[in-house]
Amino acid sequence: MTTVLVHGNPETSVIWRDFVPELEQRGVRDVVLLSPPGFGSPIPDGFGGTMTNYRDWLVGKLQSMRRPDPSRLPVAPRRAGPPDPGAGEDLVAEQPSGLIFDATADAFVDPALSREMAHRLGLPTLTLAGHGHWWMIDQPAKAADGLLSFWG
Repeated sequence: MTTVLVHGNPETSVIWRDFVPELEQRGVRDVVLLSPPGFGSPIPDGFGGTMTNYRDWLVGKLQSMRRPDPSRLPVAPRRAGPPDPGAGEDLVAEQPSGLIFDATADAFVDPALSREMAHRLGLPTLTLAGHGHWWMIDQPAKAADGLLSFWG
């Protein structure tokens, strides 16, 4: 089964360098790292850098590969500041499945945002108490254990 990891902005796929080996040590073999346009991959002609452009890019990438199991797509809120009213609501066409990573010491995302997102989407959370924005570097083993526990 394919596991897809997509980083946020302004990172590159290097952000997963400590996390992927933890997954592999736990038997996860088919890991694909995707880098959004301008953040580790070329910017396509006509790409405007909007939320919709990034969504369409990600949908296109996922459709071009063996479709990953949506339950294996972790969701981590990576947005600084409060959500804009209605922002992103058109990005979810059906009930999502996934896991919200709640890094309680994240200096860039209010921890309440993780809980709000989980509640709005009906998703469980993995609380990484005392850990920050770069949990995949700070606590890769704990995050991998939590993700595998979620996958069952």
